[in-house]
Amino acid sequence: MNLLNYTGQSSIRATYDSTVALATPVVTITDAPNGVLKVKLDLVQSALLEVTPSPVTPKVKLPVWDVLIGNADHSTVLVVLSGDVTVKPGVTHWA
Repeated sequence: MNLLNYTGQSSIRATYDSTVALATPVVTITDAPNGVLKVKLDLVQSALLEVTPSPVTPKVKLPVWDVLIGNADHSTVLVVLSGDVTVKPGVTHWA
């Protein structure tokens, strides 16, 4: 899909109906004619997300995320990615 004149946005929220975002990844259209975009969450926002308990059981509600793209006047808005968020603890530490 040609993404010329489109912009994107993204949110990570505790639930689908949450009004407060836990984090806001940046969506950048990197190659509009070929429909390529990049979604990036910076280190500071990543560090603020809670590690997902293990094991994940049906009682554990995972945060959710999505990526939207919309044309200039937002008459067309599409969800291009969505899902649950699983945060794993880091294992590599800077020396």
